[in-house]
Amino acid sequence: MSLIRDTYARFHALIHEIGKFGIVGLVSTIITFAIQNALYGHVGPTTAVILANAIATCFAYMGNRYWAFKHRKTANMGRETVLFIFFNVVGTLIQTAFVDTNHYLLHNTDRISLNIATVIGIVFATLFRLVCYRKFVFNEVPSAGVAEELKGTFARTDVTDPDQMRAAVDAALAQGELRGVVHCAGGGSSRRTIGRDGEYDSAHPLDEFARIVTLNVVGTFNCVRLAATAMSRNAPDADGCRGAIVTTASVAAFDGQIGQAAYAAGKAGIVGMTLPLARDLSAAGIRINTIAPGTFQTPPMLAVPAELRASLAASVPFPKRLGNPAEFASLALEMLTNPYLNGETVRLDGAIRMAPK
Repeated sequence: MSLIRDTYARFHALIHEIGKFGIVGLVSTIITFAIQNALYGHVGPTTAVILANAIATCFAYMGNRYWAFKHRKTANMGRETVLFIFFNVVGTLIQTAFVDTNHYLLHNTDRISLNIATVIGIVFATLFRLVCYRKFVFNEVPSAGVAEELKGTFARTDVTDPDQMRAAVDAALAQGELRGVVHCAGGGSSRRTIGRDGEYDSAHPLDEFARIVTLNVVGTFNCVRLAATAMSRNAPDADGCRGAIVTTASVAAFDGQIGQAAYAAGKAGIVGMTLPLARDLSAAGIRINTIAPGTFQTPPMLAVPAELRASLAASVPFPKRLGNPAEFASLALEMLTNPYLNGETVRLDGAIRMAPK
């Protein structure tokens, strides 16, 4: 996928989420005001706020779960619901604090002051909820939950850190022999080499370039060197193979677009070391291959409007659609199990060739 498009997709997804969250919040606020004002003269301000927020919370959950954040899947709906209710209760307490302060400490008992206090409370409560929803409630499928679902083990790892990567390999070894590794960690940014003003300070930051190359090239090599070391202890099969490794590059390694110098360099580095690594590891009976994917249905891509996804799919010669994660997995499995496939980089892109921008 074009890094520029991916960056846009992430930014657009955030704005899209906030916009939908805002609409759900606005409707919830209207519900809150309507019920609160209807009950105010009968049950008192605190009870009115609590009852109004309870009803609005039910609506807010349905709106956020099945509309604003529907693309964020969850492995545990029960946990999500409990966290949603918890943070809404805290949000309600924040809002109630403003109403109670206005009523009991400032002794303002008219409806106008009630509504002003409510608005202030809603602003603070809404900001609190938005942060908590995105970070804790609708925060994608937790990695540990995915690992548990697959009957595996999750190890949070910075792939550029030798100690953390070694710990991850040891966690895999605790499950049994390490015979296969699929390394997908990587990333980048979109930035032109020089700025428009001709000033040195506007040139591409060198530390950012180094960080992206380190993440992709050094991170991949760190995983390969440690995983291959563990594999070298395995008993060989009939062909003398002790394990297989799959690394992930990108079509950007070949068709890097404007603003992708760092990203393309990082992915090209992975492609460039595939054959030398295969030759290095042949003495230990370990194979290594690389996948260079094109435009795929990544989580950020699934969050963008259908029209944009359709236009991206139209740029793929055939089949005219985005790649499916299952297709990436299928090729990775073939690379792990085909005993004669070694030292190769395979483009998985529907024959796309990326334009300059």
